[in-house]
Amino acid sequence: MAKKVEKRVPDVRFKGFTDDWEQQKLGDFGSVQMNKRIFKNQTSETGEVPFYKIGTFGKKADSFISNKIFQQYKRDYPYPHKGDLLISASGSIGRVIEYRGEQAYYQDSNIVWLEHNSELLNSFLKAFYQIVKWDGIEGSTIKRLYNKNILNTKITLPKIAEQQNVGYLFRAIDNLIALQHKKLEQLRLLKKAMLQQLFPDKDGKLQSRFNGFTDAWEQRKLGDVVAIIMGQSPASKNYTENPNDYILVQGNADMKDGRVAPRVWTTQITKQAEKGDLILSVRAPVGDVGRTDYDVVIGRGVAAVKGNEYIFQLLTKMKDSGYWTMFSTGSTFESINSSNIKNAQVMIPTEKEQNQIGAFLHHYDSLIALHQRKLDHLQLLKKFLLQKIFI
Repeated sequence: MAKKVEKRVPDVRFKGFTDDWEQQKLGDFGSVQMNKRIFKNQTSETGEVPFYKIGTFGKKADSFISNKIFQQYKRDYPYPHKGDLLISASGSIGRVIEYRGEQAYYQDSNIVWLEHNSELLNSFLKAFYQIVKWDGIEGSTIKRLYNKNILNTKITLPKIAEQQNVGYLFRAIDNLIALQHKKLEQLRLLKKAMLQQLFPDKDGKLQSRFNGFTDAWEQRKLGDVVAIIMGQSPASKNYTENPNDYILVQGNADMKDGRVAPRVWTTQITKQAEKGDLILSVRAPVGDVGRTDYDVVIGRGVAAVKGNEYIFQLLTKMKDSGYWTMFSTGSTFESINSSNIKNAQVMIPTEKEQNQIGAFLHHYDSLIALHQRKLDHLQLLKKFLLQKIFI
């Protein structure tokens, strides 16, 4: 009996396509290109054309060249076409940015692109680069992506029509992710603006206030307003991965999106925070604040604050305004102590106004959390499809 030949097809596929995908090397489609080196004395801190080094690749340019030099180099040496995918060949290896036709120049051999024929579409290649396993890179200590690594990298791909569909799909998902990320950032900026409006400035003045409130705010020490418990770390030998033990919160790594996210457990009880308490980071990054939905053991990297929603928003405002930086000590590891926290000068309104401010700002937190979940779901969907659509 003849051996059955297994077809090379992805797990998820668009309807109407039945042909095998073919495995080739990127080098079968073209060659690696790079811009000609720009000499240091040809760049300046200001100018007409942004100049990107590997350190500013994908960020804001901090160097520029004249339009005259740009036009000369663009004419005489290789230069990417609109849609080409620029790759970082050193540093954070394999970061990819699509060149959209803007007037800009990129550093020589540290930033490269594959100049390929019409059998490979950039839209498909861009999605492939997100799951690529570079030849000779994976599992090694190599700090550079050489031309041979790119050219020898294997790619399994369909015919052009199916490449187009795959490319369109991931471009659409990327656009949705970008839009959702923009919405999320706008909400965060709006929340930050509301914190500025609803809390007194450094001179004690309020920019905005809810109708019906006229009572003066009082300046108090935080420790006189709420109970504060400084953390104490259990012995490391008592740490476990058993969810039946006590949840241990040691720092920011144990919180996600403003909530305690169980990661480490312990059999030893030192200091504790109760469900509903606020958790304040007292070591780098100092001042981050979250809530706990569990009874937890707290390590020395955090403190428990028994405060209401207003206090949570107040602590958030203090972090945003850089309040804790004046107390942070330690040349390599910033921290604040019990005295810094308990003696922190804060402005406190009546309980009714506290509740109004807390509820209003909590609404923004809920919207931010909702949009963060939508973004997470889109990113998970993209990850799933990348795993299923590519071979």
